[in-house]
Amino acid sequence: MPQEPLHRLPDDVIVPLGKIRWVVQRLEQMAGDLERRNRLRNLVAGLEEIIGRIVRWLWPLLDELERPEA
Repeated sequence: MPQEPLHRLPDDVIVPLGKIRWVVQRLEQMAGDLERRNRLRNLVAGLEEIIGRIVRWLWPLLDELERPEA
């Protein structure tokens, strides 16, 4: 997988930003639950990698999209 996004988000975002945040938070919760149960460590590692990419690539852009244009 590439280490950086190839382009910025499109002008039209079909998924509400709140829903994207909810999905990321839910993934984090699931990863924590799995880790606490000491199961599926590879799955947890994969989820954490995905969450890390989402946070690095998309979170700054989501905040930018929520700001009103000056």
